[in-house]
Amino acid sequence: MVEHKYANKGFKLSLIISSVVLFSVIITLLINALVAYQAEKSSLYNNTLDLNRIHSNELSRTAQTIILSMKQSVKGTALYYSNEESSDEATQKQLDFLMSTDTFFSSMSMIDTEGTVRSVSPSSLGIVGQKLTSQASKQALELRKPLISEPYVSITKRMVIMVSHPIFDVTGAYKGYIAGSIYLQEANVLKKNIRGAIRK
Repeated sequence: MVEHKYANKGFKLSLIISSVVLFSVIITLLINALVAYQAEKSSLYNNTLDLNRIHSNELSRTAQTIILSMKQSVKGTALYYSNEESSDEATQKQLDFLMSTDTFFSSMSMIDTEGTVRSVSPSSLGIVGQKLTSQASKQALELRKPLISEPYVSITKRMVIMVSHPIFDVTGAYKGYIAGSIYLQEANVLKKNIRGAIRK
């Protein structure tokens, strides 16, 4: 009887110890799983931030390269016209040629000192002879320096950004400016190149 009593106590003690050990193992496994989850979550978060930063830097470099090329394009066009005294017809032909070889702008125009469109390509825009009254045009005429405008609604009712460069003749006299326009709500070089960078 006594032996049976001790046997029961031994069984209960063994059960308690086993339960404690099992509980400890389960708690340890849960803690390890939680630590591993937090570590994995933190790693994924940091990796995502790193990838986003790399991607943002790439997009920034792409945009900066395009903008620099645009500025060089209108500068080269302005330099060409600064050394030329051409008729309106010759000016139009040259502007059409430049547009056919330039992939940056949706349209290009030559504006005189009064803000009037002397030539535009494509000519189908039908704004030759019209006077521009936008803030971007006024700034280009007043400041007489290379500019990139804020987005605005142009005379053609399109949302555009204008990249402009002043034209000075060989004597330094101001002749107006060359403007390259990017149609923001239509296919343009910025959308094309940024989408290309995103797909990489």
